[in-house]
Amino acid sequence: MPTAPPPPTYLLAGDIGGTNSRLALYRLPPASSPASPPTLHHPPPSSATAWCEYLNEKFTDFDGILRAFLSFGFPGGRDGYRVVASLACAGPVADN
Repeated sequence: MPTAPPPPTYLLAGDIGGTNSRLALYRLPPASSPASPPTLHHPPPSSATAWCEYLNEKFTDFDGILRAFLSFGFPGGRDGYRVVASLACAGPVADN
C-alpha cells in the first residue's frame, strides 16, 4: 500500500523591527526522500505565497501579528501544513 505524500512545508520568513513587521510565506519544494538532507533555497520575493507588512503599534504583541498573517496566508486554515520559520528580530542598541 503506497504511503501518502508528506504535507506541504512552508517557510515563514520575517523581519521584525521596532516599528514594522514584514512577513512572507513561501511554499518549499518537496524533498526527494524523507532521508535526504534539507536543501537550501533562496526564493525570490516575487515567489512568495503571501507577503504583508504590519505596523507594530496596532497590535498588543507579536502573537497578534503572527495570527493575522497566518489567517491571511492560509485563509482555509493551517490543518495539514507544516510551517518552519526564520525571523530576524530587532534588539536594543547599546554603546553604538
